[in-house]
Amino acid sequence: MKKLYPTLALCTTLLIPQLSVSQSAPFFRGTIAKGWGRAERTNGSQGKAATFPLMAALTYPQDSQTTQPAPEPPKGTVVFQRHDEAAPDAPAPPPVAPELKPHGVSSSVPAEESQTAAEKIPDADRQAIAITAYNLDMHLNLTTGATTTRARLTVRNDATSALTHIPLQISSSLKWQSARAGNKAADFEQHPLFTAADHTGTATEIVLNTPLAAGASIDLDLFYEGALTPSTERLEQIGAPAPQAAASDWDGFGLPSETAVQGVRGMGNVLWYPVAQPPVFLGEGNNLFAAVGQSRLRQQEATFRLRLTLEFSGSIPDAAFFCGQRQPLVSLTPQETTADPAPTALATATWDFARLGFRTPSLFVAVPSPTESPDHLLQVVTNHVDTVSSYTAAAKLAQPLLSAWLGASPLEELTLLDLGTPNASPFEEGSTLALPLHITDAARLAPSMVHALTHAWSNSPEPWLSEGLATFMGQLYLERLGGPTGRETALAAGEPELRALALYESSTVATDAAVSTSAMPEHPALTACPDPICYRTKGAAIFQMLRTLAGEDALKQTLQAFRIAKNQDSASFEALLEKTSGKDLGWFFDDWVNHDRGLPDLTIVNIAPRSIAPSTSTANGHGTLESTPTGQQVRTEGGWITAIAVSNDGGATTDVPVTLRTGTFTTTERLRIPAHGRATVRMLTPAQPDEVTVNDGTTPELRSSTHTRSITERQP
Repeated sequence: MKKLYPTLALCTTLLIPQLSVSQSAPFFRGTIAKGWGRAERTNGSQGKAATFPLMAALTYPQDSQTTQPAPEPPKGTVVFQRHDEAAPDAPAPPPVAPELKPHGVSSSVPAEESQTAAEKIPDADRQAIAITAYNLDMHLNLTTGATTTRARLTVRNDATSALTHIPLQISSSLKWQSARAGNKAADFEQHPLFTAADHTGTATEIVLNTPLAAGASIDLDLFYEGALTPSTERLEQIGAPAPQAAASDWDGFGLPSETAVQGVRGMGNVLWYPVAQPPVFLGEGNNLFAAVGQSRLRQQEATFRLRLTLEFSGSIPDAAFFCGQRQPLVSLTPQETTADPAPTALATATWDFARLGFRTPSLFVAVPSPTESPDHLLQVVTNHVDTVSSYTAAAKLAQPLLSAWLGASPLEELTLLDLGTPNASPFEEGSTLALPLHITDAARLAPSMVHALTHAWSNSPEPWLSEGLATFMGQLYLERLGGPTGRETALAAGEPELRALALYESSTVATDAAVSTSAMPEHPALTACPDPICYRTKGAAIFQMLRTLAGEDALKQTLQAFRIAKNQDSASFEALLEKTSGKDLGWFFDDWVNHDRGLPDLTIVNIAPRSIAPSTSTANGHGTLESTPTGQQVRTEGGWITAIAVSNDGGATTDVPVTLRTGTFTTTERLRIPAHGRATVRMLTPAQPDEVTVNDGTTPELRSSTHTRSITERQP
């Protein structure tokens, strides 16, 4: 059975409740099994219900449309040209903007042949294409969602052999118009490609009949157009209620004029920009999230330039956000045209990313100006200003913890974008968070605000140092709320995620000590892992372990210095933490960060208590024993020494606490156990011990993260 790895509450895209679909359902059999040929191997045993996230749902095939051949472009300046025809009652055409003219020759595959055409392209060819540079000129009508885009791309063949064609995909709501490759008009075909990467469940794939040698790059000049409006097809086709479908797939433009924020997420939600991606199917466990993460990883070094020309009616919208970065919209419309009570006007904004980073490109348009909180922690874009006070109060509750750990004040304000759709899934990109705002108790919002505000305080380009830290800070907040037992409460709350991590790690890493770890395949290093189970769940666990290994004060000092450091990669963080703590942590970073050796798998193999000769001895610990005082040390005549042997059948070296109890007295020592090895610690107590515990749940393991054994054999 395929594995599903749960994610924490505030991740890049949240899922709505799962829907169970019987294998005998017409859509499941008729569309998935027949249309995509993947059902039998991905949806469990015969006769059982298949359960998968609604976010990953697909839709029925869509008919392709024939595109007429476009003329060769004239020589001279390239200008922008609209292709959609105005309705009879449409407003007057907008002022002329810089134009983009299509070029190249297109042929569409007939609907009845589209699946065959898609199957002719091996997934290896799609995977071989790396897009190393984006330069998009996008004309977007905010009122209708209509868009025309010129996409100038640089693509590289990362395969070891030459390609005879170049496949790229966009949403099925868009159609390719023309293409040039290397300054020449390129012949191409386009056809539907069924995939869960888009909210329609289908992409429009272009196949350029242009060869590309192994390791070679080529510049492409492409045009596509259509409409970026909301679609819930992939969810409703599997029986999702319309409100749930709309809450999950809320992406799109062309919403009612009173909407404060409109936008689209990227790969995994809406393919509004070209990608080169094998199709992703339902019922294949975590594959959709893994594909999104892999796309981020492959494109993180790409350059990305976007010039948005926004067509709108009425007052000019305040700003647009690309990849969470705000740019004010600048009017292109002459002032005299504003005498019209509802003019159609143009505005523009431009973004230039020298490095895209670990992001999924997203685009939002914010109509109202933001409301700023008095403490400068938040900027809130909403038409319902009465909701702002709830989030301001929640931010105030989160601030003391963040200031104590990360520095006195944030590096930037957290921006909240009000999606308006009730129960809409939140979307987070850096210090920008899109979500439906509502009036609620600040205490309920505070844990989520801790996560979001962490990105305003510190935001490393490495995912585990960004998302892992935000998750860790959320755990610290729960711990603080819990009082004396807060640490145990926070660890218990994170137990489902740690079980999911163990499931992920056990999928390829051997736990048999007789098998050499060098012969076993590894997951990607944490620094290069695209899966949120790595950079979020494992990342948070690493911060929890470093809190003990390096010391809490040293970790705080390091985090405060690191957030403003010039280099914010793992190597720099390790060096800074070692300098601050005075401890060698190379062994830890080698097994847990720079490589993925899996998880430890600990077992208490032997406990050997014995009494020692009557003499004055010192036992370090806490609690009382008969008339002895409470304190760090207990002086007693005689005592007990207990040898505790622990084995580690896992692939990662670990350092865990070992706690010995006798009555109300406890003593704890640290023990480092090498991978596929064992180690012994000897501990002194003033009386015969009753119980031993190895690992307190802080260090994730393949099986259990806490091991407790009673010492039942009482010595005379």
